[in-house]
Amino acid sequence: MDILHLILSNWYWFVISVALCTLGAWLYMRRTAPVYERTATVLVKDSRKGSSAEVTAFSDLMGGIGRRSVDNEVYIFESRRLMEQVVTRHNLTTTYLTKGRIRTTDMYGRTPALVKFIDATPYTRGSFKFKLQGNNQVTLSEFDDSDIVITAAIGDTIATPIGKLTLRTTPYAEKYGDLEITVLRNTLNNTVEAYRKALKCEITNKQASVITLGMSDVVPKRAEDVINGIIEAYNADAIEDKRAISDLTERFIDERLALLGQELNIADSDIATFKKENQLYNLTSQATLGAEEIQELKRQELSLEANLEMAQYILDYTLSSPEQSLIPASTVAMSGASSALASQIDQYNEGLLEYKRLLSASSENNPTIGELQAELSAVREIIISSLKSHIDGLKLQIKGVNREHKIAEARLDETPTKEKELLSKTRQQKVKEELYIYLLTKLEENALTGATAESNARVIDLAYGADKPVSPRASMIYLFAVMMGCIIPFCIIYLAQIVNNSVRSRRDIEKTISAPFLGDIPYVGRSSAGAVQIKQDSRDVLSESFRMLRTNLSFMAVNNPVKVIMLTSSIPHSGKTFVSTNLAATLALTSKRVLLIDLDLRRRTLTKILGHRNDRRGLTSYLSGKINLLNDIISESSIAENVDIIYSGPLPPNPAEMLMSEQMDSLMRELRGLYDYIIIDSVPAMAVADAMIIDRLVDLTMYVVRKGNLDRRQLPDIERLHKSKKFHNMCIVLNGVSQSKHNYGYGYGYGYNTEEDATLWQRRWTTFKRLFKKRD
Repeated sequence: MDILHLILSNWYWFVISVALCTLGAWLYMRRTAPVYERTATVLVKDSRKGSSAEVTAFSDLMGGIGRRSVDNEVYIFESRRLMEQVVTRHNLTTTYLTKGRIRTTDMYGRTPALVKFIDATPYTRGSFKFKLQGNNQVTLSEFDDSDIVITAAIGDTIATPIGKLTLRTTPYAEKYGDLEITVLRNTLNNTVEAYRKALKCEITNKQASVITLGMSDVVPKRAEDVINGIIEAYNADAIEDKRAISDLTERFIDERLALLGQELNIADSDIATFKKENQLYNLTSQATLGAEEIQELKRQELSLEANLEMAQYILDYTLSSPEQSLIPASTVAMSGASSALASQIDQYNEGLLEYKRLLSASSENNPTIGELQAELSAVREIIISSLKSHIDGLKLQIKGVNREHKIAEARLDETPTKEKELLSKTRQQKVKEELYIYLLTKLEENALTGATAESNARVIDLAYGADKPVSPRASMIYLFAVMMGCIIPFCIIYLAQIVNNSVRSRRDIEKTISAPFLGDIPYVGRSSAGAVQIKQDSRDVLSESFRMLRTNLSFMAVNNPVKVIMLTSSIPHSGKTFVSTNLAATLALTSKRVLLIDLDLRRRTLTKILGHRNDRRGLTSYLSGKINLLNDIISESSIAENVDIIYSGPLPPNPAEMLMSEQMDSLMRELRGLYDYIIIDSVPAMAVADAMIIDRLVDLTMYVVRKGNLDRRQLPDIERLHKSKKFHNMCIVLNGVSQSKHNYGYGYGYGYNTEEDATLWQRRWTTFKRLFKKRD
């Protein structure tokens, strides 16, 4: 409830703070450029999925590469090499800005002219401003904050402090030609790193090999260009790698074709020479029939030997090549090897290309690269082992065919040796011819594969995004402003309450002092502190508070009649004089005779306020014997009709002794018979002993405490005065209470007629003062 009251009593500060914070949020929204988000989605193709059963036996080696392929592609997308291509292609090292009245705007894609730095290097940086003029002229200025101004024709080569450059207009020259454009040239390295940090690459779904590319920028078109450019560079890089494999295979086949061509020419020449020398033009049917079996066996033997030769060549080529070299996969089938070995070599080549691509984007210290290198080495050893096993198998097959071939030749003992030799040469010629044709076929297939090479990534969605900016978010900014508008004044007010050691409310008094609480008096302002506010027909908050004080006073006089009332306090400026004069006026409204005595003989506050500071007739004059008649010191006051006053008189040398005199006692006895109420405006009790001395002559002591004036640490001193019976019938009056605490009880219930009688402008002025009046 205290916190709620604290908020409600200072509601206007919350309103002002919220208004100011909201205004600040509005200015922030106006000055901050909106940021837009763009995203693209790509599907990375994984050729390792769906391998044959033989290859899956090595899935612990080859499968690891496939599972991490999507993660590796993220490194490729985020590589510096690809981003550098995009930055260079779109000239992102140069930024065009224009400064408006509120904020600076990026003119990417809308600049009235484009700048080309002719002799720029990747390390060139600088800034300048340009503005298009009439007659195809342009003015350049503020080169790195220098005072040089250059005017030149558009399209000319211009020598400037930051190097040679040229400008050419764009289709936006007519629309934005009157703007002054600031050109910022950054280094290539800084620009690439800045856009790499801005690019966000995430794996959306590993099972589907889906990667999402995202970027936020104040210019959505630039974000789209960067993301789409990265995808294009990635696909072009992948196609280039595949064409590299195709070129290597083509060179290998060309070498083998050249060698087989020579061998085929030699075989043709041998047959022609042999027939000519031995005149072998027709073969007997017996030789033909006997030779068919041998021919088939010999063909098998030659085929196996050719496969063995090809397999041995591939093995020698693999062993003699560096460890991280590609293995021609398409030639494996020529050796009669299984498709599993060919697929294994294909996957090894793809993994090696992937390793080289990752190595170009990172270093060998990267754990992923090291792991991939180890896997590739293991797979290479498996391929070498498989080739050796294949060669051993071919040798065994050749031995078996040789045995069968010898048996067949035994049947052809009668066949002329020369005829058998001719048939042998013919068979060798045919084998080499088939192998040559096979290589020609593979060469065409390889050329077709290289010409139709596909990219590794399939674009699901190009860069796109909503037209609504992602930041700053107006709803969150304004919500934060409202929250801060409430938190700031609350913290200030709450801290002010914590550090405030003065009396703040009636509760502070009642926690410490057990004396009766007589009432509280609202704050009326310093200009009215010493004036009499109580009138016959006044019905405002202050008047009602004094009427309540009068009523409470009557309750205290039920058992012990109260005639003489003394007002005192702990320290000066507590409002004793203000309370005493208005209390006298309030009591006089009931047709009672009231006497007001200024007993502050040292400061004479009441006397001064009522304009009698030089009056020589007063209490001290009577007590000192200078005036003998009581009526000579009693004066009619302007406070109220039934109120008289005794001024303090000249300052005596012995105020305390004078108050202790018999004359003082005699005076008070005589005055009791003349007046219904005697109100004594005394001195502060903590300052001098006058109040305690005069206490013997009073019926009730009103101890005035002013809110915000008395330190709460002095309240125990007041309680000790009460416990020690230093004052008769001591009660507490709290002065200077905020009027808002009385608004319902008094102002609404009784005082509303006063404001209705006031003019419109008076009511507005009163409301304004209540809002911004100083709170004690």
